[in-house]
Amino acid sequence: MRRHQRTSSRLLAASAVVGLVVSSPAFAQAPGVDPVVAPPPVPAPAAPLPGWAPLGGAPLQAPNPCVLSDAAGRCVQWASPPAPPSVAVPPAPPFNPAPWGAPATVAPAPTAPGTDPYDPAAPPAFAPLPANGLTDVNRVAAAKPLPGMVEGETEQAGGRTLLGHTFPLTRLVDSPFVVGNMYVGSSVEFFHQPGVSVRIPSPTTPGGTSTETFDRNISFVKLNYGVDFRPSEYFSFGLDADYLAEVGSNGLSLFTWGGGGSFDFRPNAKIRVLRSERTGSQLALRAHASFQQGIRALPLGLLVNVSERLEDVVSDPTAAQDLANCLAAAQIVCVVTDEDITAKRQRNGGGASVAYGQALGRYAGFQVSLGLEGASTAVTLPSGGGESTSLDASDLAFHIGVAPSLNFYPKVPLGLTFEYRYQLDKSTYSANTEFGVVDGTVVSAGSHRMNAGLYYTGRRDLMLGWIAGANFNRDSARSMQNAETDPRAFVFAAQFDMRYFF
Repeated sequence: MRRHQRTSSRLLAASAVVGLVVSSPAFAQAPGVDPVVAPPPVPAPAAPLPGWAPLGGAPLQAPNPCVLSDAAGRCVQWASPPAPPSVAVPPAPPFNPAPWGAPATVAPAPTAPGTDPYDPAAPPAFAPLPANGLTDVNRVAAAKPLPGMVEGETEQAGGRTLLGHTFPLTRLVDSPFVVGNMYVGSSVEFFHQPGVSVRIPSPTTPGGTSTETFDRNISFVKLNYGVDFRPSEYFSFGLDADYLAEVGSNGLSLFTWGGGGSFDFRPNAKIRVLRSERTGSQLALRAHASFQQGIRALPLGLLVNVSERLEDVVSDPTAAQDLANCLAAAQIVCVVTDEDITAKRQRNGGGASVAYGQALGRYAGFQVSLGLEGASTAVTLPSGGGESTSLDASDLAFHIGVAPSLNFYPKVPLGLTFEYRYQLDKSTYSANTEFGVVDGTVVSAGSHRMNAGLYYTGRRDLMLGWIAGANFNRDSARSMQNAETDPRAFVFAAQFDMRYFF
């Protein structure tokens, strides 16, 4: 019993202490407020550090976290923390690279607008790839210039470059490339035509003739010149010129063919029709005119004229005395005149061709051409007695050619070419009684021409080439009306070309 009374007395005393604490004003409960947790005390604002200004330029203020209190002064609504004031950040000083430890006292030179690579307004150093293929990568970024690069060209494309392959300009096949250039060239050619028949005055019969068969051997030296101007990438015009010197290289050839010279002027124009740098293709049309003129000395004409004068001397003593007096005065015209020993040739015409070039990669490509040419030819030949006759013809020529090429640059600055051209000449002659030609006589002659060349390709603006050529043809220029019946001729040529591109 006593133990129970002592326990009850202790519980009553504890209850009294708790009642006193709860009834204290400091623990008066407000609606919605935890009576145990009190708001944290607001610390006093710290004084700014020496040498530092308050943020925003205004003195620091202690925020009031309580926005609503009850009648007893107890906070029932707390405020959100205030937003920090805005801070104006000063611009960074200009960067001046200087040696380690050295003061940066000199500001860098200002860059021109649009040239700073870090400037957002500057053009990008690399443009996006075009939609027409990887072969136009040359338009994306400027490649490292090649030696002798023509202005405006890149490693992958240029006036005569596609897919990185630079094409040569060949002799036998018209080129589709519109380029500005000037060139000089020369060649030595040897003409051989076996078993040619020719009529000469008979040594035994006055006024008669005899037929001699011999091998016609002729040596040629040819000089080539030309220049082309390109006012735009689609059009060019220019002028080609050749000079040819020829002479018989054995006894009968020298006597019956003689020696002479001729020139040929060919103004031309070219239009680019199609070009694709994606596929490496180009197509062009070319037109040209041709003006040829030449003269040849014929020792055979002297023999023919002397033979005729001897007939007059034998039959007329007065004519013999006149001839003797003329020769005593050293007058060669008594025996021979210019018409007796010269042959003249004039040819005027023009033509057109279509040319196509295709690159097969950086190291290989080919060119093809197809063309037609028309001309009128007049050959003036001695007919004896100081007179001459003209053998006239209308010419039509068709040609087709192909020229594959290899260019090993940049591994080796050398290139190889092979050219093939087939040409069919058709001549229609007017009547000529001196040579027994019937009006409308048609003579056709075909020729196969081939060249193989070795070129220096170390510079884009220069082309140096050494070419060896061989022709197998029926020569309508020398056999004329006998071109179909005379034996085929063989021509070997050694040539040198030099071109400068601009």
